[in-house]
Amino acid sequence: MARRQAAEGFKSNKKAKKQAKIKARAENTRDERETFILACEGTKTEPLYFETIFLDLKRNHKIAASSLVIAKHRHTNPSGVLQDLLDHPNYQDFNHRWIVIDRDEGRTNGGGHNLNDFNCAINRANSKNIEVAYSNPCFEIWYLLHTEFRNTAINRDELIAKLERDYGYHKNQLFQHGSERDAIHNAKQLLNTYDVVDPANNNPSTTVHQLIAVLDSFKSTTKNTLMKIVIVGSGGREHALAWQASQSLDVENVFVAPGNAGTALEKNLTNVALEVGDTAGLLKFAQRENIGLTIIGPEVPLVAGIVDAFQAAGLNCFGPSAAAAQLEGSKKFCKDFMARHNIPTAEYDTFTDEAAAIAYIKQKGAPIVVKADGLAAGKGVIVAFTEAEAIAAVEDMLSGNSFGEAGSRVVIEEFLDGEEASFIVIADGKQALPMASSQDHKARDNGDKGPNTGGMGAYSPAPIVTAEIHQRVMDEIINPTLQGMIADGMPYTGFLYAGLMIKPNGELKVLEYNCRFGDPETQPIMMRLKSDLVTLCLAALAQDLDKTSTEWDSRSALGVVLAAGGYPNAYPKGDIIHGLPTEENAESKVFHAGTQEKDGNTVTAGGRVLCACALGDDLQQAQDKAYELTDKITWDKVYYRTDIGFKALR
Repeated sequence: MARRQAAEGFKSNKKAKKQAKIKARAENTRDERETFILACEGTKTEPLYFETIFLDLKRNHKIAASSLVIAKHRHTNPSGVLQDLLDHPNYQDFNHRWIVIDRDEGRTNGGGHNLNDFNCAINRANSKNIEVAYSNPCFEIWYLLHTEFRNTAINRDELIAKLERDYGYHKNQLFQHGSERDAIHNAKQLLNTYDVVDPANNNPSTTVHQLIAVLDSFKSTTKNTLMKIVIVGSGGREHALAWQASQSLDVENVFVAPGNAGTALEKNLTNVALEVGDTAGLLKFAQRENIGLTIIGPEVPLVAGIVDAFQAAGLNCFGPSAAAAQLEGSKKFCKDFMARHNIPTAEYDTFTDEAAAIAYIKQKGAPIVVKADGLAAGKGVIVAFTEAEAIAAVEDMLSGNSFGEAGSRVVIEEFLDGEEASFIVIADGKQALPMASSQDHKARDNGDKGPNTGGMGAYSPAPIVTAEIHQRVMDEIINPTLQGMIADGMPYTGFLYAGLMIKPNGELKVLEYNCRFGDPETQPIMMRLKSDLVTLCLAALAQDLDKTSTEWDSRSALGVVLAAGGYPNAYPKGDIIHGLPTEENAESKVFHAGTQEKDGNTVTAGGRVLCACALGDDLQQAQDKAYELTDKITWDKVYYRTDIGFKALR
């Protein structure tokens, strides 16, 4: 008896402390524009379930709110509480748009509440411009993830076994209303970021009065603290970054400058008619709209110094300075930097004199690689398998002016044999947080044949980047690069892309650096990213990456680039695109690159037009789903490779 009383006393004290903490948080946080009212039964698990659903709606449906009110009452119809609340005269005073979630109601297959009451509540809510969201019932999953599995790795089979053993569920019943993967992600991702006021009472009428009192305390203290974001760029990379940024809990709207037809149609994205090179216009727009964060997609504005201009104006702009962006802006700078800081790379030399370059080629022999020194949109690299090809490339660049100023100087380097991989990190000037590994296909044709392009497809993760290789890349390449940039007086903040060659003997060498996210690697990587992209960028700008981590979908992602016929050389524009998906799909997505809207149609407007991406339990499934999506999209002379991912699947 004494033991039970002690236990009950401990439990009561623990509950009181929790309620005090909740109340303090609620009193200190008054930045909500909208409040969620959740009518539910008063079980110990259900409030936890609703807290997670509340946050899921905030993240995935752009509901701007930061407070949650749970009206819980045992053995009472939650729809009745909802209706009583709608009838209460004080409710009319509120200017908020309330979101009401009723768990499990309206189901006719057993276990639900009265269908008529549920429909009546929905109709009454709709008549008052209130949105009602209806959620699936498997809340025990969330409860376990909040408690026993909170800080441990999730093993799906163990989770199912526990639910079967302790809760009496059969495996086939557990996830019939939704994806267990989504359930796990939502619970793990969104813990402890809500404010809860809990007017628990078994009397529906009293519960409603308590709700009104709580809501009344919110009315006069609301303010909008959500951010506006700008993504600079118009390609598939920028569509993917904007799409991911729009899912942030802290973001109200995402502008894309200038964007494309895909971003124009995307929920919560708004195109702005400003070109990537218009630094003054972009800066003026950011100041006028009170933009909280600008993320630069392509390399050209970074090399031109857009980050420096924004920082001078006191605005958050994510990317490297013009000085640091030379890692991509000049092949000579990049190679000299790596040589100076002992970062492994291919043997090389640089030339402005055609005769000297040709003599070097004859001395070294083929195969050999010729690179335009400056920016060439990913196409200034020629892998020559004969001396004649290499000499022709040098003549084309230095005499033929095929790449303009970018080709006025060439870098010639040894040919490296092995397998390429893309290793992308987010850096804060001192340290780096790695993104998921990936691998792209630069060559235009199947089997990695044909001319180099900006990229014809990519997948993530890259099996070639094992745990051992991953650590070696951080130790031998990424960290020395950041330290070298500090030593040279140009700390690197932003996305840093290291193009790697992994030789058969495991030797690592850097082929190139990019000062931004890769394209098309961005698209499958963003499909897998479960962390908040905006939070990551802001943490990097604050040099807080050491306190930050990333979470990734365990599935594979693969993207297929659909290009205009003739790319990377001359290609037509203005062809009408048919077969684009019209409905959202959580496991596949088409990211736009070279597209425009014209006369109500989506038309081609670039060389790389679209990137069809899909998630799969393994890479083979991701490939199958991506090509199923790709094969539905057509226009005149559409071209794409049919073997994206072949290196990992062979």
